[in-house]
Amino acid sequence: PSWIGTKLGVFKPNPPITPTVEGFVKNAFSTIGWMDSTYGYWGFTLQGWMFEIWPAWIGGRISELAYWAAVRMNKERFGEYGKKK
Repeated sequence: PSWIGTKLGVFKPNPPITPTVEGFVKNAFSTIGWMDSTYGYWGFTLQGWMFEIWPAWIGGRISELAYWAAVRMNKERFGEYGKKK
């Protein structure tokens, strides 16, 4: 339900919001055999629970705001046409 921080991506690793790739994989693998389904990372689990208990319109609005924030960060980092500044 969220982003993973990488060197190439817009989001830099910042646990618990954006885990590193290694952190995400470690957490996801630790749930094998313990859970039927998982969000893969404990921070994502908290976000998932919030989206499950909030009314749909609140979750939709938060998702929309997060999407436009990511678009804006991409434009700031890579410019209008996707070329790195």
